[in-house]
Amino acid sequence: MIGIIFIGDITLCPFLCKYTDELKKRDIKYEIVHWNKSGEVLDVSNAITLNKPSINHRSPFLKIKDFFIFRKFAKKAIKERNYNKLIIFTTMTAIVLYDVLLSKKYKKNYIFDYRDVSYEYIPPFSYLLKGVIKNSSFTSISSKGFLNVLPKNYPYIMAHNINLGDLAYKKDELIKNNKLPIRVSYIGHLRIGRYLFDLIDLFKNDKRFTLKIIGGGDNYKALLEYAKGLDNIRLTGRYKNKERINFLEETDILCYNYPTSFLNQNALANKFYDALIFKKPLWGNLETFSGKLIAKEGVGVSLLNDDKDLLNKIFDYYKKFNPLEFCDNANTLISEILKEEEEYNAKIGEWLTSKKL
Repeated sequence: MIGIIFIGDITLCPFLCKYTDELKKRDIKYEIVHWNKSGEVLDVSNAITLNKPSINHRSPFLKIKDFFIFRKFAKKAIKERNYNKLIIFTTMTAIVLYDVLLSKKYKKNYIFDYRDVSYEYIPPFSYLLKGVIKNSSFTSISSKGFLNVLPKNYPYIMAHNINLGDLAYKKDELIKNNKLPIRVSYIGHLRIGRYLFDLIDLFKNDKRFTLKIIGGGDNYKALLEYAKGLDNIRLTGRYKNKERINFLEETDILCYNYPTSFLNQNALANKFYDALIFKKPLWGNLETFSGKLIAKEGVGVSLLNDDKDLLNKIFDYYKKFNPLEFCDNANTLISEILKEEEEYNAKIGEWLTSKKL
């Protein structure tokens, strides 16, 4: 049996299916050991769940106690269930189970799936992370930007944040909105911080645009209150995947201008792939890896977030961009991504059917 270990809410783990699909294809049994931080009632099959509410956005020092609780919970499950192999999602899962991963049973016998940076700038953390990568069967990464942060000279495998199920809705053309307002959408978890408040401040009362903030999270109620009385700002709250597809279809520009930070600098989020599939130009931050990629590949407009003429430049871009050229660029990228996904899936399949290396 395979153990899939994740130190977080499984509902925030869209890449889980990339592994479970391969497991089901081969009729290999598996269990998911995870932490239900939200406290909501979850319906997750094959799950061993730690039900303990926890706030994500706190100082790491305040999280340490909770991390140790999950460590104890996960170690107990791994020992009792005696999994043959492990699949480890995200860096913090790997760090809290470092001794387990480097044990005789699991050394070179686990996949490390790396999706986000965390505390790599802290030398002891970086040292442990290097050990996790070095002793994995293989390490997959969701952005080539992470190569700027991770240890060099390891054979990383690309594991894109693309939802292959969305390809059923793939658009072949872009019908440009030639009327006002231009519909800008932010889609994602509403985390605590100034970013979304600043986004509202940027667009409020500019009749050329509507801003739709799509998603739920820690900041939803505060943002809803902040946007009260603003006719061109709308918040939707939590959504189902079917609703998300409708929201994407009702979008002209997809917002991906995350502020420059260690966390955002090199990541590549789901919305990048949404834009390519649903043929929606992106608005990115030129100081980030994603923003540079958007500009390089011709799939949107990337600007500096502190540009005093930001909205005028976004408006000018949308009015002037060529839909046919955009679609050609998007489809070229999709083809390249799908080729790398085939290699990634083949690597998972090879690992699942192999003996310990």
